[in-house]
Amino acid sequence: MRNLTLLTLLFTLYSCSIFENLREMEKESQRNSKDIPKRDSVNFCSVKKIRSSQLYGSNPQLKKLFLEYIQKHKFSFLESSFLYTYLQLYNRPDTLSTHSRIYLLLRNKKKFKSVMLIPEKVTNNLMAAFKEIIDRPKQRILISHFHNNFQKIIPIDKNYQQYLQDNKATIYNNKDLRKIFYKGNQIIKYGESLPIRRVQLFHKKLTGKPNPIYHFFKKDSDTSCSFDPHLFSSTPILERNVDDIHSNVFGYFKSKEQFFVMISANKINLDSIAKRTTITEYAPINSLNSAVCFSASKQMLLVSTDQIHSEQILANLLSQKSLPTTEKEIYNFINTKRSINLLYPKRTISEVYGIDYRLNKKPATMFVPILGHIDIIKSENKVITSYIDPRKKNLVCK
Repeated sequence: MRNLTLLTLLFTLYSCSIFENLREMEKESQRNSKDIPKRDSVNFCSVKKIRSSQLYGSNPQLKKLFLEYIQKHKFSFLESSFLYTYLQLYNRPDTLSTHSRIYLLLRNKKKFKSVMLIPEKVTNNLMAAFKEIIDRPKQRILISHFHNNFQKIIPIDKNYQQYLQDNKATIYNNKDLRKIFYKGNQIIKYGESLPIRRVQLFHKKLTGKPNPIYHFFKKDSDTSCSFDPHLFSSTPILERNVDDIHSNVFGYFKSKEQFFVMISANKINLDSIAKRTTITEYAPINSLNSAVCFSASKQMLLVSTDQIHSEQILANLLSQKSLPTTEKEIYNFINTKRSINLLYPKRTISEVYGIDYRLNKKPATMFVPILGHIDIIKSENKVITSYIDPRKKNLVCK
C-alpha cells in the first residue's frame, strides 16, 4: 500500500511538471513574439523562394534534375506537367497507382479545372488523371522520350524513405523487395538513389470508365478549396482511421496563368512494387490526407499536408484569418497557432508556439510542438513566390 501511494505521488508530480513545462513554453513563446520586429510579427522562420517558374514537391534533388531536363528539351507547360506526374511513379510509388484517389487543379491560360478521381475496383484512375493533362497519343511519345533521355537513377524522396523505414521488416522478408531496397543489411536511405524500373500503365482487367468529378467548394467569395470547409467548422463528422493512407502533393508553376497541382493518395501493396507494376488491390480511400485552397484570382494557393486532419487545420485557419495577400499577412498566417478539434474523447489539440488569433479561445486540452504543414504559393506578374512552412525540428526564430 505504501509503495502504491508513493507511485501515485510520483505520477502526479510528473504530470504536473509536464503541464507546467508546457505553460512555460507557451509563456516563452509569447515573450519571443514581443521581441520580434513588428514588421514581420513572426517566430516561425518561413523559407521564401522566388523564381520565374517553380516545381513543387518534397524531393529537392529530383526537382533540380527534372527542371534541367524540361528546360533542355523545351517542353510545353502541359508536356512538363504530364512528365512531372509520370515521374512520381518512381519518386513516390507508395502514393500513385491505378487505384489512387487523385485531386487535380489545372490552369492553362483561360482554361481552369478542378477534378477529383475516386478509385473503383475496375477503373484505372492513373490513366484518367493523365488524360486530364494531355491526350493519350502524346503520352506515349513523352514516356518514350523520358526513358531514353532522363537519367536512369533518381535520388530517394525523404517521405518515401520514411515509408520504407516503417516497413523495413516486411521488405527484408521479401527477397524481391530486399534486392531493390537493401544494401547489405541496411535499408536504403535519404540521399541515396534508386534505379528507374519501368512500370506497367495499361491493364486489361481495368475496363471500367472513371467518373471524374469536376467541382470545387467555395468557402466564401474570395476562397475555394478541394474540400467543403463547412464540414470542418467545429469538429470532423467522423473520426477517420486513415493512418495507412500515404499521400503526395506536387505541382508545376510556370506563370500565374499556367500551373497545376496534384494530390495523390494510396493504400500501397508492397508486392506491386516488387513486380514492377502500378496495379494495386482495390481499397476504399475516403481521404487524401492533404488539402488545397486557392484565391478567386487563382494567384494564391495554400497547400496543407502531413496530417490526417489537413482539411480541418486549413479550415480552422481560414475561419480565424482571411486569405493573406501581402507578404506581412503571409508571414502572420504561417505563424498563426494551429489547432484541431477531435471527438472520442472530445478534445482540442493546439500548437505550443505561434500567435493565437482564435475568436473562441477555449483552453486546449493537449499541446503539440507542431501541427501539420502548410505552404503558400503566390503568382504575381512574372514571378512565382513560394513560402515554405518552417515547422520542423528548429521552430523558433532567434
